[in-house]
Amino acid sequence: MDIKRFYPIGLSLFLIITACSQTTSVLPKQSISKEKDEKSQEKPATDVEGIFQEGPGDFAGTAYDEKKLKAELNNFPKHLNNEEVYERLIPLLAEDYQSLVKKIEEFDTSLTLKKAPTDGNIDEPQMKEETTRVSILLDASGSMAGKVGSQTKMTVAKNAISRFASTLPEEAQVSVRTYGQGGSNQEKDKQKSCESTEQIYPFANYDQAKLEQSLENVKPTGWTPIASAIEAVQSDFDASGDSNENIVYIVSDGIETCGGDPVAVAKQLHESNIKAMVNIIGFDVDENGDNALKKVAAAGGGEFVTADSAEDLRKYFDKKNQELWWNWDRWGTQAWLELDKQYMTKVSKVEDIAGYGSGDLYKLAELENKRFNFAIKYLEKKEMITFEVRRELQNKLNWRQSEVRSYVDEKRDELRNALDQNKEQLEEVAKERENEMKDKYNKD
Repeated sequence: MDIKRFYPIGLSLFLIITACSQTTSVLPKQSISKEKDEKSQEKPATDVEGIFQEGPGDFAGTAYDEKKLKAELNNFPKHLNNEEVYERLIPLLAEDYQSLVKKIEEFDTSLTLKKAPTDGNIDEPQMKEETTRVSILLDASGSMAGKVGSQTKMTVAKNAISRFASTLPEEAQVSVRTYGQGGSNQEKDKQKSCESTEQIYPFANYDQAKLEQSLENVKPTGWTPIASAIEAVQSDFDASGDSNENIVYIVSDGIETCGGDPVAVAKQLHESNIKAMVNIIGFDVDENGDNALKKVAAAGGGEFVTADSAEDLRKYFDKKNQELWWNWDRWGTQAWLELDKQYMTKVSKVEDIAGYGSGDLYKLAELENKRFNFAIKYLEKKEMITFEVRRELQNKLNWRQSEVRSYVDEKRDELRNALDQNKEQLEEVAKERENEMKDKYNKD
């Protein structure tokens, strides 16, 4: 693959996340009484993603107070069944998993090779410094509410955006534009949805907090005006200054649904003064979508690849980041050593969060389980529930902990595998580069 095709120094990047979906956000904690009343009306989660949204309970984390907890338990009506007890315990004892889950989902598995020491007798070529610009278009159409694995496509797409933006050069400028966010995916709202597109994060240097805040309230809502979005982003680039080259990335799980002609628009963008190269990642698309999106990529002078999971999407953008860094300078032995150090540091961070039995998430699940068990044993001791109800509750708690552990194990393996593969690939490239430079300068 020609590296310059995607990440030449100073190129403007254009990432489009498109499809149809729904996501969740962390809500600020309200007063204890109000929070308790609202949470008690909710049904318990049936999957791990729901479990992560239930906390924090009133006695989660450092707020745990056994004396106050007993006082709350003493107010429980007697002879509740296991479902009723479980529903009342969740707003009290559910732990706050979201910050740790966020660390896992946005964990940067890309590895980069540092510069090798230069030979003082050799004049190294100087790279012209230019600004990299990344325009990210996020599809807010309804199909993004669908799931890949245990997460919605929208959640996966947002995580991919955050991860990708965080690994760009410091001087890069980023913009985020949504489309299809108006109205709904009902026929009566089609016109409103198809006309909706908004730049929610104008071009600026990457700021994690501001970028994530701009993405937080984006929900999968309406239809999919891909053509209109591409037309709108051309104005964004025109308004932000000149550039040598622009690249478009479209991550899509579906096709244009608003009657536009994305093939013609992509061709126009590619042949305009912007000269954008339109690349498409088909994200969990069917055969019809696959064929349609290939035509858009071809018209835009780019490539089409498929990604059927969050891991595939991660690998693709990791690969793009590797290509980006190879354009900065030549590599050698020092780069290989730095790679190993970088790899070990990231492995250690993965284990800190998701290590089997010792990671923060495992420990938090164990702590939550311990506190839940204390509560149900206390209720049984006070004869407020029967032995049978306590046993049924124990089964629920075992299921709850098992769901969290399974999630942690899956994510740990996914991150470790991604790091292993990235390291192996870059080691091979580093060795090839070292041999290439030895030949060039006639060094043994």
